[in-house]
Amino acid sequence: MSNEFDHIVVGGGISGLTKAYSLQKQGLKVLLLEKANRTGGVIHSKITECGVTELGPNSLALTPILGQLIEELGLNDQLIKANEVANKRYIYLKGKPVLINPKTLLFGSKVIGLGSKIKLLSERFKSAQDIPNESLADAIKRRFNNEILSNLVEPVITGIYAGSPEKLEYKSSMKRMFVMEQEHGSFTKGFLASRKSGSKREIVSFNKGLQQLTDALRDKLENVRYEAVESISLPNDRVMVKTNERNYEANGLTLAVPAYAAAELLQPMDGDIAQRINQVEYPSLLGWQVTFKTTSITKRIPSFGILFPSKSKKVIKGIINYSEIFGTNDDCRHFTVFAAANTENIEKVEQQVKEEFSSVYEVVDEPIESIFSFYEKAIPQFNVGHSELMKILDEWERQHPQIEILGNWRTGVAIGDCINQKNVCC
Repeated sequence: MSNEFDHIVVGGGISGLTKAYSLQKQGLKVLLLEKANRTGGVIHSKITECGVTELGPNSLALTPILGQLIEELGLNDQLIKANEVANKRYIYLKGKPVLINPKTLLFGSKVIGLGSKIKLLSERFKSAQDIPNESLADAIKRRFNNEILSNLVEPVITGIYAGSPEKLEYKSSMKRMFVMEQEHGSFTKGFLASRKSGSKREIVSFNKGLQQLTDALRDKLENVRYEAVESISLPNDRVMVKTNERNYEANGLTLAVPAYAAAELLQPMDGDIAQRINQVEYPSLLGWQVTFKTTSITKRIPSFGILFPSKSKKVIKGIINYSEIFGTNDDCRHFTVFAAANTENIEKVEQQVKEEFSSVYEVVDEPIESIFSFYEKAIPQFNVGHSELMKILDEWERQHPQIEILGNWRTGVAIGDCINQKNVCC
């Protein structure tokens, strides 16, 4: 068994798999190392009698690069597209789910008040600004007001990051919004321009779940080994990787692991850069993958799901209605529920999640499948200072050309962000 390679990729999540596949296509001898007994990372699909249960992400937004990858992997015939109801999004306000769209925002009375409606309409007349280290909350208050922040933006951000707009960096966490302001002068102008251009991304999955994508990438790779990396070093301009089983040598290395894992591996080599990387925050999160018989759900809410702002006083932060999105089985209803939790209150939060969910959907029976998953370090936060950290890492990579650092904490937390130009091309 050869221990020498052209390139080694550490981490078998979507970023690492995509990078290894891209390098192998270029004719390089590539080794993918993954410490778990499976690839895919947080993407994990389970097939049951009722269909697909996603234990991680539930869907992805189709991008041109992702579409090309799906075609190369021969998965086009396995692709399933979201139903029209996926365009409907609800926010839990004043004790009930409220549909969010331009009509309800401007002409309804349940989402925002008259002053906020005026702010929405007048935002286009404000000039664009690029304020260093501006938080997302400050950006929204600068262009709108506190009510729009708490009723609209905060629940959406919680659904993406499980984080706080007060801590998240505007230009890093919401890149499209930042670009809209800079290029069009305002969010509303940019939003209207994107709608006119028809650039809205299609929501998709696969017949057997998102894991079909990561499994297909894994099956294309010639060298995948399930070993935990213990250390890396750079002797004589080469890369030496020591695992719990053997040593490997290569010309280049890609670290496609969470920030805290990258920091641990880089600590012996460069304590300063490791300390900076280790500052990336990962909040804990409780996930509930639950399936009910359709007849058990008294109150059906056809939509992508429901988001819960802090002012709702609920432990649930978001509900994704998988069955409504993809319509996989008329007899069953699959949901993914997310809630804030920590190691001390998991059991209490689990019970609250069940009670709150039952109240929203008026559930009359017990679920036929119920899986709670606790993620101690869930989603990386692009907090204030993140863009500066990325610049520092870019410079560090220039000084250490043998090593590349990837992962959703660098490129973006969505699957499409992880499959982008940076990790499909050299």
